[in-house]
Amino acid sequence: MQVTIELNGVLCRLAGVQSLSVELSDSATVADAMAAVEERIPNAADRLEVTAIAIGDSLVHRNTPLEGDETLVLIPPVSGG
Repeated sequence: MQVTIELNGVLCRLAGVQSLSVELSDSATVADAMAAVEERIPNAADRLEVTAIAIGDSLVHRNTPLEGDETLVLIPPVSGG
């Protein structure tokens, strides 16, 4: 299955792109998609561990099964003052 990953904030800067397209097995989960992102952006591994993930308007857990042709939105933590 094909899944699109939208990157935001620091993840976008580290990757140099706003989105990635990854090919996953038909039984893939959000965790599998995140592993594929980490392979493509290894310098973001520590940030990916604390990144929230949404499909549509809902935050999802990493064990959520994917249905295919979905867009995962990665939302890294924001800090500042």
